[in-house]
Amino acid sequence: MLRGVKKNMIYSGFSFFLLIFLSTFPFVVQAANTSALFNPEEAMHITQTLNDDLQQIHLEPFTQVRQFKHATQQQQIVPNAQGEYILHRESIVGLSPSARLVGYKKTDDLVRISGKTIPGAFVILIMHSNESIIDVTHADAQGKWNILLSVNTLTAGEHTASIQTIYKDIRSDEHVIAQFVVLGSDTISNTTWIFLLSTSVLIVLLLIIVNVQFHYRRLKQDRLLRTPPVAQQKDDLISVSMQKK
Repeated sequence: MLRGVKKNMIYSGFSFFLLIFLSTFPFVVQAANTSALFNPEEAMHITQTLNDDLQQIHLEPFTQVRQFKHATQQQQIVPNAQGEYILHRESIVGLSPSARLVGYKKTDDLVRISGKTIPGAFVILIMHSNESIIDVTHADAQGKWNILLSVNTLTAGEHTASIQTIYKDIRSDEHVIAQFVVLGSDTISNTTWIFLLSTSVLIVLLLIIVNVQFHYRRLKQDRLLRTPPVAQQKDDLISVSMQKK
């Protein structure tokens, strides 16, 4: 009995230390790789450079409007008194909209985020909300990068946008760049409106046709009831002629 208990305790302790080793092993490897690539001074300098670059991020929220036979227009979105950007997420309800129809209008709220950092560095956009959304890009040979965020990828509610950069396993601090409030709305598509309108007109025309046919048949029946039969007409003519004689 005691041997079984000791054996279970040994296995439990071994499993515990193995779990700790496996959970910390990636960080140990990362630290080893970083230390192999850069000395502490170089790593500190790169980290400081990444953090300084995050202070120069350019944020451009705008509304893109596309209309029938009109060029696409862009309207800048400015923050409110609390420093929040109000974005509108428009959901199309019904049939698929058609850009060839008169009255077509589509509004999209977008956020263009751009900056400059160490060439080849990865740039991570993190949206903190009910469900965290991550978008990743990398800086080009000149160190320039940009991310175009569509409001359609966000849920209605409040969101906090942060940027973090990574260069050869060296991470910058997570830098908050903006607060967004997304308002959702449903819009019926133009094709759905046309379908409903044409269906309504067709129903009205059918009702008019049925009503006209009903009145026509009723008038025809009234005329038949008012007109005496041919035999009755002959008897009436004979009786009238006999009275005259």
